[in-house]
Amino acid sequence: MVDTLIVENNLPNCESCGCQFIAGGSDLIDTIIAIAMAVIAIANVVLTIHIFKQGQKDNSEGARKQRKFELLQTLILNNRLHILYEFYDAVSRECQQLLKSTDEKTKVAVNDANIALLKKFRQDFVMPFKVVDHNLFIGLKKTADDLVDGITEAIFDEGINLNHEPKFNEEISEPLSVNRNAMLAKLCEMANLEE
Repeated sequence: MVDTLIVENNLPNCESCGCQFIAGGSDLIDTIIAIAMAVIAIANVVLTIHIFKQGQKDNSEGARKQRKFELLQTLILNNRLHILYEFYDAVSRECQQLLKSTDEKTKVAVNDANIALLKKFRQDFVMPFKVVDHNLFIGLKKTADDLVDGITEAIFDEGINLNHEPKFNEEISEPLSVNRNAMLAKLCEMANLEE
């Protein structure tokens, strides 16, 4: 029987750390490590360039939006926002006449006044937005048009009694308030306040 097992170590040792390696294999391992490091370095450079370009793109988009809003604010909002509130107040005042009388003459007079107010509002407030942002211009124009169209439909609908205050509030006052909020929401979207 054999009591002892002797293992001989014929592998060379690394001089710096004392670890053992297979003779002739160090060149292969060094080559693999060098290639891996080169691939990692190239990937690092590519990612760095990509991140830099993406950052520049985001910054330029943000700067463009900021310039656009500043132009909007300077040219339009600072000097004309009161026109928006005056328009809604004037339409509301005109429609108040319908609480007193809903004869045909009053209906036509209120509708004509609202159409004239809409034309003036579009000219004085909405039209300048076309210079800054065409899509915003279209949205504001449609919102104002929808208001007056809805009021016109309510005025001339024979089934709606606008002398009755709850019905007046449902058909005139509430849509006025909702429309004003929609108009302001469109302006806030331009300022990126809702994002």
